[in-house]
Amino acid sequence: MNLGPGEKTILLMAGFVIVVAGLRFGEPLLVPLFLALVIATVSSPIIRWLEKRRVPSALAIILAIVLDLAVLAALGTLVGSSLSDFSEAAPRYQAALSNLIKTNVAWLAARGVPASSDLLAPLQDFGRLVDLLGGLVKSVANVVSMLLFVLLLVVFMLVEFGRWQLKIGYALGDRHADLSRFGNAARELQKYLGVKTAANAVTGLLCGVWAAIMGVDFPILWGLIAFLLNYIPTIGTIIAAIPPIVLAWLAFGPGTAFVTAVGFVVINVTLGNVIEPRIMGRALGLSPLVVLISMVFWWWLWGPVGALLSAPLTMMVKIMLANTTDLRWLAIMLGSPSWVEEMQAQWDGARPVEHKSELCVRSEKPAHEVLLGVRATDPPRDPSATPYAIPRSPE
Repeated sequence: MNLGPGEKTILLMAGFVIVVAGLRFGEPLLVPLFLALVIATVSSPIIRWLEKRRVPSALAIILAIVLDLAVLAALGTLVGSSLSDFSEAAPRYQAALSNLIKTNVAWLAARGVPASSDLLAPLQDFGRLVDLLGGLVKSVANVVSMLLFVLLLVVFMLVEFGRWQLKIGYALGDRHADLSRFGNAARELQKYLGVKTAANAVTGLLCGVWAAIMGVDFPILWGLIAFLLNYIPTIGTIIAAIPPIVLAWLAFGPGTAFVTAVGFVVINVTLGNVIEPRIMGRALGLSPLVVLISMVFWWWLWGPVGALLSAPLTMMVKIMLANTTDLRWLAIMLGSPSWVEEMQAQWDGARPVEHKSELCVRSEKPAHEVLLGVRATDPPRDPSATPYAIPRSPE
C-alpha cells in the first residue's frame, strides 16, 4: 500500500500518541523493567571482567547480583535514615527562614524600599522542599520495594545479554549478518552508564564531605541526593546544590553559604565538565535542549524516577531511531551540534572523522550510509542542497 507524505505524517503522529499512552499507563511495569535494564547494563562489564579472570559465568552473575543488592540496600538505608532526620529538623529551619525574611523586609522598609513578606511567602514554605525531596525518595523507594522483581529481571537480562546478537541475526534472517552497529551501540550505552555512575558516586562523596567540612547538617543526605540527581544533566546538579546552600545560610550566614556554593560549583564543574567528558568523550551525543526536554517529558510520564532515567532512556530511543531506515533523521535531530557537524564533515569528505558515537565506532562505511541508510550507488550529494537534507534511496 502506497501512502502519501501527509498520510505517513498522520500515521507517524498517531503511532507516537499510542506509544506515549502505552508508556504512561504501563508505568507500574515499565519503570522496574527499565530500571532493571539500567542495572543490568551497568553490571555487564563487571561480569565480563570476572569472566576474563576465568570465573564461571554463573558465578560471575551471582557475584554481580550480590554487589547490586548490597549497593541498593546501603543506598536505601542511608537515604531513609537521613530523610527521617531531615524531616524532624525541617520545622526549625522553616522558622529560621521566616525570621530571616521578616528581618530583611524590615531592613528594606526602614530605608524606604517597598517590600512585603507576602512577596516572599513561597520561600517561607520550607515544607515544599521536604515534599520535593520526599517525593523523589519515595518514588525510588517504591521501585526498590519491588526489589525482588527487579533483581529477577536483572538476572535474566544478564543471562541473555550474550545471546542477543545471535538472536538479532536470526531475526534479520542472517545469523552471520554484520551487527557491529548494535554491538557498538550497546557498548556506548554501557560506557555512558558506567562512567556516569562512577562520576556521580565521586560527586556525591565529595559533596557530602564538603557539606560536612562546612558544618552543614545532614551531609550524607546531600551527598546521596547529589549522586542521584546528577543523572539529570545540568538541572539535577542545580537542584541538588540548593538545599545545603540554604541550610548553610540559615545556620551560619551568607558568607558560609557562599563558600559552600563555591565548593559545590567547583566539584560539579571539575567532574562534570572536565574529567567526565575526557573519559566518556561524546558518547552521549545528545543536544542540551533535547536533554532538558527529555527530562521534563520523562518526569511527566514516570515522575522523579523518569527524570533520573531521562538521559539513558533518551539515549536508548536515539540508538533505536539510528538503526532504522525511515526515522534516522530523528537521530540527527536528537544529536548534539558537534556530533551533527562531524557527521556532515565526514559526509562532505572534508576530513576523516574517528567519532566515538554509537553509529561510527569501527564502521568502515561512510557516515551518510551508516546514519541515513544511503547506498554507495546513490548519486553524489548536491553541494548547493540544504546542509542536512536527506537524499532518498532508489527503490
